[in-house]
Amino acid sequence: MAKFIAYEWDDQSVRAISASPKGTDIVIHALVEKPLEIILNAESTAEEVLNTTISAALEAAGVSRGQATAFSARRSQAEVRMLTFPNVPEHELPDMVRIQAPQVFNSGTEGLLDFTPIGELQDGQQYIAAAALSDEMKIETISSAAHAGITISNMTLHPFGTASYVQKHMPSEDARLIIDLLGVEAELTIARNGVAHLVRTIRLIPDAPDVDYIAKEVKRTLTSYENQPNGSDIKQIIIAGTNEVHQTLSERIDPLVSEPTLMFDPLQFPTLDAAVRNALPENASSFLGLIGLAEQLTSNVIPPIDFLNPTEPPKQTEKRDKAVKTGVYASLAIVAAIILLYLPIHNLKSSITETRPATVLQKTLKDKYDKSSAQLTAIQTYESSAINWLDELALLSDSLPPSPNDVIVDGFSGRSDNTRSRTTETPLGSIFLDMHLKNSGVFEQLSTTLGGGSHLVESKGLTPDNTEDGLYTRRTQQTITILPIVTSEDANTMESNTEQTDATETANQDVDKTADADQTPEATGGQADATEQKDEQ
Repeated sequence: MAKFIAYEWDDQSVRAISASPKGTDIVIHALVEKPLEIILNAESTAEEVLNTTISAALEAAGVSRGQATAFSARRSQAEVRMLTFPNVPEHELPDMVRIQAPQVFNSGTEGLLDFTPIGELQDGQQYIAAAALSDEMKIETISSAAHAGITISNMTLHPFGTASYVQKHMPSEDARLIIDLLGVEAELTIARNGVAHLVRTIRLIPDAPDVDYIAKEVKRTLTSYENQPNGSDIKQIIIAGTNEVHQTLSERIDPLVSEPTLMFDPLQFPTLDAAVRNALPENASSFLGLIGLAEQLTSNVIPPIDFLNPTEPPKQTEKRDKAVKTGVYASLAIVAAIILLYLPIHNLKSSITETRPATVLQKTLKDKYDKSSAQLTAIQTYESSAINWLDELALLSDSLPPSPNDVIVDGFSGRSDNTRSRTTETPLGSIFLDMHLKNSGVFEQLSTTLGGGSHLVESKGLTPDNTEDGLYTRRTQQTITILPIVTSEDANTMESNTEQTDATETANQDVDKTADADQTPEATGGQADATEQKDEQ
């Protein structure tokens, strides 16, 4: 049967385990602990020492080249946070966690991230445990595994393996505190139903842990959990290990909770090979997290936190797949029916179009032409109404006297007419000038310079200029109206309209003269008859 290999490291040593499934638990083939050598010279670096030690520990555990192994990170090597999220559908939660992660974790977006739901709050919000592994830790782990000639299939957290194995052999639905002494540090894990909820790490003096200091940190951890959104009173504490230090710690922290403190021996439940049983490591209880991880993976149980296999949105179920397929087939059938119904109608419309009288087609084309002509006229009208103010300023500057002392412009304003109601005959805009003149002769030059049909100059006349310096004796205000440009076509049209108007007026005058000539004899005859009647009387 294939052996399962898992390993971890800290500042002092590298630990590895080799196990395989047996019944409801596991059989352990090797427990290996290799201390990290102290660097005494500059020939070796910390990275080289770590790589060498990992290779030696895995080789002693019986790993084969290229074998997939699991790495268990300590709490001090990762970040763990308890987060709350709205009660959203299950498939939306992974994306929400990934969006929120850069604001919560120091690892940013480059590291590894995973989470596991741990409950629901009273207001309906979801409560999760999220963990992040920095990019540096990820690279260091993968590179050291490559140096040892192995691959990593799982990357988990030590306290979650600890909580899982304790729950398997000491089941409880209540929250409890698990104390795991790991040489240079201790992990204080509050777990419920086999899942770590709150994890803290405290540093210890190697081989001489301060029991009083640990007791104070335990009390702080209990208080911290009580203040969590889903926190509660902790009634039970479990210590991983049964040696003298663990017994002394049990006596010291026993008054902190209502139930007696229990000591848990992680090697009591799995089967041990003879070689393992005869050469147990000095602090065998520190392998609790690795034993829990081995038991999970040999039982095909997915660890709650696995950075290489993070929580993903749930896949579509077989029932949903069937419903989707049915919907696709129904849509295709509807599309086919629409096509079959549309073809006869399309053919009929084509037949009607071919037999339609030519006059109808001609009228349609004329309407389109008239519409396009109207649009083109509107565009041309708009273009012709645009004023180039730079050209106007240049023209105005050229119209002023050549001597700069003859006139000074004190006020200038311009306005263009871009309203929709304007016509081609409406002025394009106007310019208002307020000027000081040296004498009246300058005024005559200004009044005649902008002629030529493109501008209309209106002046308010001359008024005395009472400026203090006395250089300018006259003042005037002018309004220059900018007239629309008359094209050759417009001129021909205006000339044609004038000729038609003259011809019409001439014809009307001839008709009036003819009518007057016809009426004169009749009037004369009437007067003669009246005279004859008077003579007869």
